[in-house]
Amino acid sequence: MRCVLLLWMHSALAQSSASFAEKCLDFLVDMFNDEIEEVRLQSIHVLRQISTNITLREDQLDTVLAVLEDSSRDIREALHELLCFTNVSTKECIQLALLELLKNLTKYPTDRNSVWKCLKFLGCRHPTQLLSTHPYFHTPEPDMDDPAYCCWCWYSMQLSLVPP
Repeated sequence: MRCVLLLWMHSALAQSSASFAEKCLDFLVDMFNDEIEEVRLQSIHVLRQISTNITLREDQLDTVLAVLEDSSRDIREALHELLCFTNVSTKECIQLALLELLKNLTKYPTDRNSVWKCLKFLGCRHPTQLLSTHPYFHTPEPDMDDPAYCCWCWYSMQLSLVPP
């Protein structure tokens, strides 16, 4: 019965109506916890089809990312595909997704290509959130008029001219 309901939700109604897609979101995410693998896989596919109309909140993303622990490679790869096209709401969500994908890569090394593809698309979809997660981009730009900074730059450039 749940698979039939998922197929109905997959119809043009959910794909064409952003408001219906938003209303289906909690229901679909909840189905990720179903004990039947086919239901979980179908809910991932349906969510993928409507992913352009939705943005996942942190609580929804937690449920979605928990599926990365699934022993089924088909489920994990479908989830990677879903994450490629899903919008997330905050910088913290991006950080959470990155950490969980790295854990997934450690636990299932065979998922490498799928995880890399997922990370590529996540980066393309969320450039500002992703850039703000790296500590390198948190440092302020150095003062170019600071004599100590100019000396350090000059020193570094001179070192690069000397072969080891």
